[in-house]
Amino acid sequence: MKLGTSTRAIWNMENLEALRYLKKVGYDEVELWVEYPRLSLDLATEEEILEIRNELDNLQLEVSVHAPIRDLNLSSLNYGNRREAVRQISDSIRFARKIGSPVVIIHPGRNTSQKDPFSMTEECFYESLSAIVRVAEEEGIILAMENMERRKGEYILTPKDMIEVKNRINSDNLKFTFDIAHAYTITDDIVGFYREIMEDVVHIHISDNLGYGSKTHMKMGEGEINFREILEEVYRSKFNGYITIEGYYPEAPEKTVEENIKFLRDIVEDIKRKAS
Repeated sequence: MKLGTSTRAIWNMENLEALRYLKKVGYDEVELWVEYPRLSLDLATEEEILEIRNELDNLQLEVSVHAPIRDLNLSSLNYGNRREAVRQISDSIRFARKIGSPVVIIHPGRNTSQKDPFSMTEECFYESLSAIVRVAEEEGIILAMENMERRKGEYILTPKDMIEVKNRINSDNLKFTFDIAHAYTITDDIVGFYREIMEDVVHIHISDNLGYGSKTHMKMGEGEINFREILEEVYRSKFNGYITIEGYYPEAPEKTVEENIKFLRDIVEDIKRKAS
């Protein structure tokens, strides 16, 4: 199990500085968020992209890419918005290939209006997702779709929801990101949740919370999630992707990302030791 974190967690550093810092404090992987202001692909030059690739290689730091999500919706009934979402996510797939990332994490579409038939929203989502899956197939990149948290508009929430999407798209390039914190807003049985989708899980997001109604992505150890139980199951499943700590810590980003990796690595190493 390889442990990483998101560049969103270390938001106060420029990209290259963040990569060096995260390697120094013990992370195996970094999840690059393709979002303004740190990394807008509409503004980044080919030289800047090459610098990122070279720094990752120099540091021997593994990488994944989180596609943009702000103001974008693959299910939007507004054609212009939906087309822009497809364009930006497609660009992030091509960016992933350039920097050596095998996977791009995406959010599914969401319902933005209760006034229109859900069938219209769903049709728009599958049309958009099919388009970006074709790009992923062309570029040799795996799309890892997240399970979402319980909040207004989200409708890809459960294992059943995820499996239905996978079956309808029917592509080897569409897999899953298992978001532990999101799952905990849906059910207390996150081990059971994982078991239902684990064959297609290639990426894991981890953070703490207190269940539905709390802040979704809290610092590790500040909530009530039983990480040992779920990580033991992940270990038994022989998962070989990245476990990426998520969160946004405006007050003390460096202190938090350092404490997060220690907290998580202590659990993982203890699980490995007891299993050997």
